[in-house]
Amino acid sequence: MADKEKRFQLVVEPGGADLGGYPDTLLDVAVTGRRLSQREMKECESTGATAAHEGLSLGDTVDLFVDATKRAWPDLPRMARGRCSRMIDADAVAAMGSDVLTAMTTAVAAVTSGYQQAQVEALRAEEDSRRRFIDDLLEGTGDISSLADRAERFGLQLLADHVVAVAEAARPFGESDRVLGRAEAALRAGVEHGNVLTAVKDGRILVIAPVAAPAGQEGRAEAPIGAALARVIEQEAATAWRVAVGQPRTGVQGVCRSYRDCGEALRLAARLRFSERVIAAADLLLYRVVLRDAEVIADFIDTVLGPLVNARYGAEPLLETLDGYFASGCVTAKVARRFYLTERAVTYRLNRIRVLTGHDVHVPRERLALEIALIGARYFDWPRKPLPVAS
Repeated sequence: MADKEKRFQLVVEPGGADLGGYPDTLLDVAVTGRRLSQREMKECESTGATAAHEGLSLGDTVDLFVDATKRAWPDLPRMARGRCSRMIDADAVAAMGSDVLTAMTTAVAAVTSGYQQAQVEALRAEEDSRRRFIDDLLEGTGDISSLADRAERFGLQLLADHVVAVAEAARPFGESDRVLGRAEAALRAGVEHGNVLTAVKDGRILVIAPVAAPAGQEGRAEAPIGAALARVIEQEAATAWRVAVGQPRTGVQGVCRSYRDCGEALRLAARLRFSERVIAAADLLLYRVVLRDAEVIADFIDTVLGPLVNARYGAEPLLETLDGYFASGCVTAKVARRFYLTERAVTYRLNRIRVLTGHDVHVPRERLALEIALIGARYFDWPRKPLPVAS
């Protein structure tokens, strides 16, 4: 009997997973009919957590306990009788079986709880690591070589071209929004090499994705990334939204610059009241050049468009007409339809602009001056707000 007890106490699975004190516990339950103690349930939770950390599946982990119980059961009644020194009838064996089954069920529940908790903690640690990496990468903090090594862990080969795309909406996005997972899946489907990372930062969804030159060298390499993200956002966002796509760049600093491109593009698009939902940072380089020196552009606006404030109804109706004229490709008929005016009324307004400013929209050099001044006026929301004053 002693040999049997010793053999029973050393029950382990073929894979080498030690079940701790579970076999001893089963024997004690068979003898006393007691329930598992808090300490024993904690041990089972610890076993489940260890299995999760070692990569064993939950099903295989549970099977270890079930199989150990099945192998132990044939010897339990005899061993229990030896311990309690009394006869055990059929009713006692049935009760013993019920007690052992209850103990096994409790143990399996504790193992499952420990396993799942370990998985949750591992996922949280992975998400925290991922979030810290993305923050460091996009903010340009930390050692570059270290960031490059960490990037490889997340499947980013930063020696290749990557692009950052950012989506914002009137209602900020959250970590739990399903749009995040959908965006990552949609973008991964279109990527042949490398990995795609998505995250929520400052209420915006951001994407880091590898890009390749388009077939036939037509179009921009980053265009499919912006389009794919926009399709997902359009389906999910319930409020106004916009997507900005940075320029493709290589290396840690390149990804950081692409992210800054997006932030600047979103800011300019909002200030200039663009109607487009998808903005390419490359398309706004001209605006960044024009608006780089606020004092110079403010002086230029005042010089070119300032006289319009003397118009009978102020500058805004004429600026609106001028904006529509440029947006329609300088076609008077389109402007008239857009503002529900006659072509004659549009022509009159354009002529008033020429008379007041001395710039004619039909003369290329003067038209360029009007366009540049109009960009600045929209950016500063002039004339509703005053222009910056030179320091």
